[in-house]
Amino acid sequence: MIELLEGILPVVPTPFPDDGSIDREGLSKVLGFAMKCSAHGLVYPGFASEVETLTANERYSLLKDVARIWGHPDKIIAGASAYTIEDVLAHTRRALELGISRVMIQPPGWLKEDVERIIKLLAAVEDGFPEVEIVLQNAPAGRGTNLNATQVLNVVKAVRQVAYVKEETIPPGPAITLPIENPDRPKRLKGVIGGGGARYIIDEYRRGACAAMPAIELQDIHVKLDQAWRTDDWLLTDDIYTTTLPLPTLQAAYRIEANQTCTCYARCPRQCLCESGLSGYGCHCGCRGQISARATAGPMESLATPLVLNAGNHLQNRHVFTDATTQDSILWGIAGRRRAQCEWLFQETWQWHGLSGIRPQCNSEGQDTGRHHWPR
Repeated sequence: MIELLEGILPVVPTPFPDDGSIDREGLSKVLGFAMKCSAHGLVYPGFASEVETLTANERYSLLKDVARIWGHPDKIIAGASAYTIEDVLAHTRRALELGISRVMIQPPGWLKEDVERIIKLLAAVEDGFPEVEIVLQNAPAGRGTNLNATQVLNVVKAVRQVAYVKEETIPPGPAITLPIENPDRPKRLKGVIGGGGARYIIDEYRRGACAAMPAIELQDIHVKLDQAWRTDDWLLTDDIYTTTLPLPTLQAAYRIEANQTCTCYARCPRQCLCESGLSGYGCHCGCRGQISARATAGPMESLATPLVLNAGNHLQNRHVFTDATTQDSILWGIAGRRRAQCEWLFQETWQWHGLSGIRPQCNSEGQDTGRHHWPR
């Protein structure tokens, strides 16, 4: 097992074709992309894997595929989150069978902020598997328990095998600073990891985060950003971050919409996501395939292309997730939006977030001119 988790540790998605089955060929392509872009490690399964839609056997089978294709079980963090203690223990046991000794556990949301019961859950893992290293995931309310920094630190103190915290509450900065700088921090806490799609990665790194754990769609960009940061190239770090920030920001807006409106398969993702031309994840209704090519039925150009080309052609002609049958390419979370609509999309989304000044300029035909307004 690698001594310290550092760098970019992407969460691998589960590709699904339209029939809801598992696209194992697609999974292999995604892992190939991860290897090509020099990921520092992998996480599977996680929220971005649509883990809540997978059966226990599917989780094990797919994790086995990930370990076999990736070839470095010491660089894999296995998702062991589940609704019950029994299931958490079962997922941990299966990870160990594959030679994976790091597991990430998000205590189920129904525990809310009950620190004593969260400690009991993690202590059961500690007692049953003393060789395991635990990454405690702290996600916002809804999916997670939304612990404050003091509560997180109390859990870390009580459970010796919690070696890392993945912090995703909003805002993440103070929640990262407190455990790291607290004089009562146990020495066995090796680090705090950022999440949230790397939307706050610069602030997280400045506050001492050792790594970032976003979804995989911008891994090549995130690896270059991480390298720039660690070599003190602040100008390149800022350029990559500010140029690509609209992508995860837009993604978050439609992820929120999915959480709020999806109640059945008819609305997830076909209506609430595909009508807007975007795909994403975040529905709790049990359907799956939200990370798929179905939103791009036809030759649509990705909104990402004109934005990221100005950062150094990192995304030019890059298609990560491809449906083996239709060969419809997507950039997860952003694809399927015509440039003719980019002006409206940016204005509406950024105003909704209370932000302004960052949007592409489109000509009368809706084509991006390559000129952008960046606030300084």
